[in-house]
Amino acid sequence: MSALPRAGAAGTGSAWARRLARAMRRPGWWVVPVAALGWGYVAASALTAGGAHPAHASADPAGPALTMVAPTLAMIAVMIAFVGWNLGEVALRLPSAARRGTTVLIAAGWASVWLVALVVFHLLGGLLVTLLGPVWALVAVTAAGLWWLVLPYRSRSLARCHRTVAPPLQPGRARAACLRYGRRLGISCVTSCGALMLPMPVLGHPWWGIVVVMAALSYERTRTPYHPALVVPILALLAVSATAIALG
Repeated sequence: MSALPRAGAAGTGSAWARRLARAMRRPGWWVVPVAALGWGYVAASALTAGGAHPAHASADPAGPALTMVAPTLAMIAVMIAFVGWNLGEVALRLPSAARRGTTVLIAAGWASVWLVALVVFHLLGGLLVTLLGPVWALVAVTAAGLWWLVLPYRSRSLARCHRTVAPPLQPGRARAACLRYGRRLGISCVTSCGALMLPMPVLGHPWWGIVVVMAALSYERTRTPYHPALVVPILALLAVSATAIALG
């Protein structure tokens, strides 16, 4: 009788091993460890400094630029998990030998757009802190984010985040098409999710803000049908701003 539980446990373990093996054979599986690295940075921020305090990191538009490199890259790493499905779906339409390179090209195009957007958000946040002061800068970016969330264009951008493309079979044309698709995917992601990112540079990318924002984006990104659930991102944006003011 004692052998039965061991057999069952072994069967369960082998089933999980098979699932893991299948997941790792799917193109784009590497976004999971990349996202884990990003979350590792967030966890380290929470355990060490507790994240930046509200409105302290961007008092000078250019001064803290170097200190924002790590949080910016961490944000991109965390968000790349949102496009893992896109990478896999597009890569599966190409020969197996080209799939890994395809996912990297799409991710590079997507990340390049987010990198530019986050740098712009950071410079804008620093400028607002300099001109208005920390609290009013936070109020300004929160108001802009709320306006952004209700724009009709944002709902269309969120729907475009779920689109895929069938690349040409010719290697050169396929690479160009995948890079172009990655940039378009990045633009759709920025225009649909950027509203919740606006307070982050003003606040100094606190770990608790990242957790709240990513939870809201994850809910909205994975729900069906693909249209904004406005209550969740609005509450997330207000919660981040209110918490920052309370802590400040």
